[in-house]
Amino acid sequence: GEFKIHRFRIIRLVETDFNQSLGMLLARPMGHSLEDTNEYPDMQYGSRDGQMTLSAVLNKVLTFDIVRLQKIVMATEENDAVGCYDRVMQQKVSLYLQRMGLALALITCVCRTFDETRHYIKTAYGLSKSYYEGTKDVPLFGAGQGTTVGPFFWLLIFSIMMEAFDPTLKGMIFKSPCHAISTARYGDAFVDDTKFGVTAEYPGEYFEPTKEATLVQVQQVLVDLTQLSQHYEKLLYTSGGALNIKK
Repeated sequence: GEFKIHRFRIIRLVETDFNQSLGMLLARPMGHSLEDTNEYPDMQYGSRDGQMTLSAVLNKVLTFDIVRLQKIVMATEENDAVGCYDRVMQQKVSLYLQRMGLALALITCVCRTFDETRHYIKTAYGLSKSYYEGTKDVPLFGAGQGTTVGPFFWLLIFSIMMEAFDPTLKGMIFKSPCHAISTARYGDAFVDDTKFGVTAEYPGEYFEPTKEATLVQVQQVLVDLTQLSQHYEKLLYTSGGALNIKK
C-alpha cells in the first residue's frame, strides 16, 4: 500500500443536504453575481462558468509561439499552492462576502460550521473512533476539497490577492508588428496552478538586437520575474496558503 501519508489528498466528506445547500444558497448565486460584475481576475480560468481548462493551455502555447516568432526575451515560471482549498482563511472570506452584502447570519453559519467541525478519518476499514479539530491556538482553515464552496472560496481569495497586486510590477506585454494593437497580462491560472511571465522592454519601433543588449535584457527579465514571484508568494502567505516548492 501507499505509506507516504503526507502525500495523500484530503477529501472532505460532509452531510449531503448541507453540502448541496451551500452550493444552492451561496456558491452558485454569488458566483454568478461575481461573474456578471467582472469581479474575478481575467487570468483565472479554474472553477468558473464559461471558462475552459484548454483556454489557459492555449494562452500558454500562443504566448510561446509569439515569443519565438518575434524573438522576444521572456522569462516564465509556474507555481502550485499547497492544498489551496484546505488553507483558505474564513475571516477573509467572511469580510469579502459582507462587502458584497450577503446576510451575516448565513456567513456566520457557514464559517462557524467549518471552524468547529470534528474531523474523522474514513478508510476501507471503517470510520476512526478518534477525531481532530481546530483550536484557538491551532485553527484549521478552509472549506476542504469535496465541498461545493471550496472552489468558490478559493476564487474569492485569489480575487483578493489580485486586487492587492502591485501594479508597478512588470509582466508580459505583446504588440503587433505595427504597434497598433497591444496586450498585457501577468500570466494565466487554473485554480491554484499559476504561470507568471515577464517580457523585455524594446525601445522604439525598430530595435537591432545585439549580444550585449540581449544579455542585459535576460538579466533584467530575471530580476523582474523574481520580484513578481516573491510578491505573489507573500500575498499567498497572507491568505493562509503556501507554495509547493518541491513541485
